[in-house]
Amino acid sequence: METPHYPSAYRERWYVVVLAALLGLLAAAAISAVLPRSYEATSTLFLRVDSPIRASSSAPSSPWRA
Repeated sequence: METPHYPSAYRERWYVVVLAALLGLLAAAAISAVLPRSYEATSTLFLRVDSPIRASSSAPSSPWRA
């Protein structure tokens, strides 16, 4: 069994590889130009407000308390 000669085949038919790349680039540009631009984003915000600690409290203040 003989190994295929890919490098020589690519050397002889380099224009096919370049043409396929250009066609792919043109197709991507055409599709990008035709499709409408759309932007979408989502966000979730969790906000917890604790009541302030009284000055007479002997407990140390911590922002991570349960």
